[in-house]
Amino acid sequence: MVDVDFFLYAGAYFFMIFTVARGMTLIIGYGRLHYLGFSVPVLVGGFTVSALTIRLAYLFAEMNGVSLLPWISTDAWVENSQVNAELVSAFLGTMPLLGIGLFLLSLVLAFLLAGLLTWGSAKPVLRLEPVYLAVLSYTLPSFFAYLSLSFVSLGGSYRGVYVPDVFAFITSGREVFFLVVSGLVALLVSLLKGRMIRRLADWSGVGVDGLVLFIGGGIIGVIGCLYSFRYLFVVQANFVQMFWGWWPLLMLVFAGFGLDRRLLVSVFCVQLLRMIIVYLRNTIVGFIFFPVAFFESLLLGLLMILGLLIYQRWPGANDKIK
Repeated sequence: MVDVDFFLYAGAYFFMIFTVARGMTLIIGYGRLHYLGFSVPVLVGGFTVSALTIRLAYLFAEMNGVSLLPWISTDAWVENSQVNAELVSAFLGTMPLLGIGLFLLSLVLAFLLAGLLTWGSAKPVLRLEPVYLAVLSYTLPSFFAYLSLSFVSLGGSYRGVYVPDVFAFITSGREVFFLVVSGLVALLVSLLKGRMIRRLADWSGVGVDGLVLFIGGGIIGVIGCLYSFRYLFVVQANFVQMFWGWWPLLMLVFAGFGLDRRLLVSVFCVQLLRMIIVYLRNTIVGFIFFPVAFFESLLLGLLMILGLLIYQRWPGANDKIK
């Protein structure tokens, strides 16, 4: 039997990964910046929802007479998040404009915060040799993962927190809705890419490296926010470097850092391979003696080596943005 929800999930995830790859193309392809910490802005986008949007939604709900379990203290915020999220979702189901407003506000905040953090974390080494930026950004995902696990108030540490459904007024077809929203975000980023690059060309030499990092990081951060609203749960484990950094980078190695058409095909092929692994995981596990997740990691490493040997592409390649 065909699992329709699985294919809808795969479609939404495809658009999200494509948008992340577009942000990476802006930083690596146009900016020629050796930045590798791409899971950081996704993490910031996700924690924008958990640290800010959830609390705003709680406040609005209580102001309108909804009785929530205690959530002010850090422990209560995590322990009671599932019940409170359900109560607030029911409230937002009767307030569609408020839900849409919270969603749009979260996207804007995620763009700004992720862009600022991406720029700020790389700024100290922007004028040094490219290898310094590569080394620094390579360590950033581990550093920010440690911070996010240490401060429970950000995203619930290891336990995570539940997110109120800002689209609770949509009573059916939620998977289709997020597929459409993810596609619209990807389309908007692609349409605005040319205009952004022309603007950046006009500002060449006037802090353009920092601006490229800000815009590229902001684009990627929006996806972390969208991903959190899609799954209604935020935890650090959802934003690891392998999923949001190395797999998209593999897609760029095969596609190059310029043409949208090649990137679209590359993202589709790599994501199709990953979805086949997920869909057939119960069959695959019978042929290997280790977890499927390890198999996926080994496959990523082999494909990355193969792509680098064949195409000899890496951040700073000679492909031109078009």
